[in-house]
Amino acid sequence: MSALPHIGLIVAGGTITALAEDPFEINDYGDAGSLSPDALLERSGQLRGRFDVTNVPVDPVPSFDMGAERWAAICAACAATLKEAPSISGFVLTHGTGALPEAAFFLSLCWDLDVPLVVTGAQRPASAQGADGPMNLFHALTAAADQRLGGSVAVAFDGVLHDPRDVTKLDNSALDTFRSPRFGPLGRFAGSELDLFARSAAPGPLEPWHRLGALPRVDILHC
Repeated sequence: MSALPHIGLIVAGGTITALAEDPFEINDYGDAGSLSPDALLERSGQLRGRFDVTNVPVDPVPSFDMGAERWAAICAACAATLKEAPSISGFVLTHGTGALPEAAFFLSLCWDLDVPLVVTGAQRPASAQGADGPMNLFHALTAAADQRLGGSVAVAFDGVLHDPRDVTKLDNSALDTFRSPRFGPLGRFAGSELDLFARSAAPGPLEPWHRLGALPRVDILHC
């Protein structure tokens, strides 16, 4: 039997790890704490029987506390983990959906490792009936193990693989909130298989994360 795909998992917070006392509560959650990386894997089914997962240590925070400095630190943590475990074939980052498209876009501009990084999350907390996190995580791990992605960044959500240059969030509660309106998705998941039918438009890193200095503040005024 072949060895299991070796994937690095970065659990950076978000709804995918959130818990509520009421299993039917999908809007007001967090009162029961959150899942650790190991607990997230256990709650997501038999993933350890399908993947060899190495946890990449980061401090989980809500998506509205994320930003360029934290995203660069995630890149640094992945680089250090890959150096220690060169058998890793890809990374998965769980992220709050409020800033998930921005995170994926930023990371696509500075990710310079030779293995893919797949960003995912959830619209419903881990405690909810019909939670979408486990399947999203499974699909992200599947994509991260796919050699066809090379060293690119992608978003896996609701059975679809998106290009970080195009993906956008359209709804605060719908499970299919992420869409690629201009160029369409990169692929779709059919069971445990990834049907990849497009290539990312991202040209690769414009500025590797380890060369980034302090980024200037940019204010956006809506008129």
